[in-house]
Amino acid sequence: MAKFKKYDPDSIFHSLLEFCMSEDDRSYVSDHRFRFSKMVNNLLPHLKSGMKVANIGLSTLDPLMLKIMEEYSIDYNVIVPDDKYADLMHNTSFDAIPKCTYDVTIRHESSTCRNEFDIVMFYEVMEHLLAPDELILSNISMLLKNGGLLLASVPNAVAIESRLAVLLGRNIFWSKEKLINGVYGGYGHLRMYTFPEIHDILYPNFKEVKIYGYSPYRSATIRWFLNRLPKSLRSVIFFEAIKK
Repeated sequence: MAKFKKYDPDSIFHSLLEFCMSEDDRSYVSDHRFRFSKMVNNLLPHLKSGMKVANIGLSTLDPLMLKIMEEYSIDYNVIVPDDKYADLMHNTSFDAIPKCTYDVTIRHESSTCRNEFDIVMFYEVMEHLLAPDELILSNISMLLKNGGLLLASVPNAVAIESRLAVLLGRNIFWSKEKLINGVYGGYGHLRMYTFPEIHDILYPNFKEVKIYGYSPYRSATIRWFLNRLPKSLRSVIFFEAIKK
């Protein structure tokens, strides 16, 4: 197993600043630094030299992930739905990242990426995809080698923030405008999930390893409080699963 160091949220934030092309990028990195830190630290204990790792979708984290993977002699790729996808990002830091074209929202008879990766990361993406979740996860399982690992997360539909908002009479769903426009040519949050739902959609193609909740957003005091609530009330559902 590779020797690794922990990446705390502040070190992630400062490391990512060099890849930010706009004030919006910097704001996004600041807001998501705790989630990014969780993603990196979840991945590192599973790494071995010579592995192939893929991330589905592009984000400001990926240039840093490429640098980290090179330190461990890991082959790192980003999965994009088509050749034009990266152009939508308008970030030159993405140009050097190896990419594999594979659309997880359509049915595939064959693919050059099939059975290629030891680990696939799928964080905060499924809620943006207009396709059956079972098809998406079936496609991801085809990307993985036998016994390969899926590391993923989705927003929790019944987090404490959503429950309180409903009690106050607020609409917790994205507006139609945000759903349609989305970001990077995609959609907004089309769906959120519950813990039983994640268990059920994993079952056909994966063996569940771990499903847990974590709240990576807002101020330190609010995060401290939210992460001491039962896991079913936390903001984000994280899960790890092994291909059957």
